[in-house]
Amino acid sequence: MKGFALVLVVASSFVARAQGDFHQWVSAELSGDLVGKFNWSGELNARFNQYGMRSFFPQIGVDRKVTDWLKASVDYRMISERNDFGNYSVSNRINLNLTAKEELIDRLEGSVRLRYQYAFQNRFSENYDADFDQAIRLKTKLDYDIDNVPITPSAGIELFYNPIYGPKGPGFSKYRAEIGAEHEGLGDHSIGLKYIFDGKFENSDRPNRHILSFSYSYSF
Repeated sequence: MKGFALVLVVASSFVARAQGDFHQWVSAELSGDLVGKFNWSGELNARFNQYGMRSFFPQIGVDRKVTDWLKASVDYRMISERNDFGNYSVSNRINLNLTAKEELIDRLEGSVRLRYQYAFQNRFSENYDADFDQAIRLKTKLDYDIDNVPITPSAGIELFYNPIYGPKGPGFSKYRAEIGAEHEGLGDHSIGLKYIFDGKFENSDRPNRHILSFSYSYSF
């Protein structure tokens, strides 16, 4: 795991210097059984760029297995986001998710997540940001369970669709491609590390983002 982390750090630092902004994401999650087939989760996220903390948000959610391979969930986020003037504004967002997951071949698992996110804070279309405004998101991911190794490598890509009519919509606004690994050999605890390339489709002054993400989770 240390060797893999070193590779990710070196690679992301190199591409960040070459082009775009370098960001760091940190998250911690707790989850457990609620009642029946329902589960709950709570999460804290902090996202940083070269100017310090860009956004911070707590999140709570509930999910339920519909079938052995399909799960439905709803999340609520209260987002504190730094604007171009260095001030933080607060907005609220609901995520509605459907996640399908199935073993494709021996030890290789594929998943697809469809998300509709709705932001309560009104924004003008010229300031649209797919991270914080209305968006339809489709994420596909592959996980490989290595035999007798507690580390699971993964790779995925996510597309962001802006449903708002305006100068930049409707249409696909950006995408995220990721590669990483999760260490699950720690009992109820797990840690994850991944590199994310956040690219854009539409013409925008916003540079591409190179993101190094570290996550911790505890399930009980």
